[in-house]
Amino acid sequence: MKTADEFEALNRTLAGLFFLFDNACYQYRSGFASGVRPEFGHVVLEVSQELTCINEPDRVETKLCAMIRFNPKVLDFPHMEKDTAQYEAIRRHYLFSGLDDDVFDALAADITIESYEKGEVLFHRGDPAHAFFLIETGHVELSLISPEGQKKTVEVISHDRTFAEAMVFMRISKFPVSAEALTDSVVYRIPNDSYRSLLHDNSDACMRLLSDVCRHLHQRVQEIERLTVQNARTRLSSYLIDHIVETNDDEATVRLDLPKHIIASRLSITPETLSRLLRVLSDEGILTVDDSLIFVHSLARLRPYD
Repeated sequence: MKTADEFEALNRTLAGLFFLFDNACYQYRSGFASGVRPEFGHVVLEVSQELTCINEPDRVETKLCAMIRFNPKVLDFPHMEKDTAQYEAIRRHYLFSGLDDDVFDALAADITIESYEKGEVLFHRGDPAHAFFLIETGHVELSLISPEGQKKTVEVISHDRTFAEAMVFMRISKFPVSAEALTDSVVYRIPNDSYRSLLHDNSDACMRLLSDVCRHLHQRVQEIERLTVQNARTRLSSYLIDHIVETNDDEATVRLDLPKHIIASRLSITPETLSRLLRVLSDEGILTVDDSLIFVHSLARLRPYD
């Protein structure tokens, strides 16, 4: 028979469990608006039953967060619904537009819609890769951490683009990079197993995915070329040309949609070097910087080579 003090301590522990669960939901985007699955009651019960001492909050937090993170049944994300704007948006995407209606409808039933606030992590490097993603809105940064602790931005993914689809071909796979929302973002999570199963009977879908993966590979080869062959100024010039939004003869307007420290990381230079290069190009009369807009006065002089 437990004493009143023991019951009070137990109540505090259980209250702490729900508090920790709330925080874990925030961290892993269970989506409060869509509710929590009933399985969470079993999670609380299992954690509580395994406690040998009711005053072990660190152990409770570690176990609870791990169970939430690696047991998707605990979390509830809204699924794709037919005849909605989101359904039509993903239906038009290159990877899915060639599917028959019944095949896509079966896949759509497994696709979930997830919302992330700026700074939230979609997954960490080394996490099990059970799905790939399509971005509806926002920007997602794919990055690596160097042995020295510095973050290296591998790529920034934006609207209507997919990432991690190469994981579909790997039976046992882990994410090779981490993914973090640079802005408030909405993404579609497509389960690898569901998409892989339809590839067996759909050669067109298989070729589309292979083409998409090859495109990513080609981009990586180009990036390796830039980093190994081009100097910092040439890399910056190429980046600016790739982000031109308007041209007029030899003049152009460039819009920088990303923070400058992210751009610097993409170019493998420091933010200070990026600022210095922009200042040099400005002093040479090649361009003018106005916050996120850059007005190029001479594309011929900006281009690193023809």
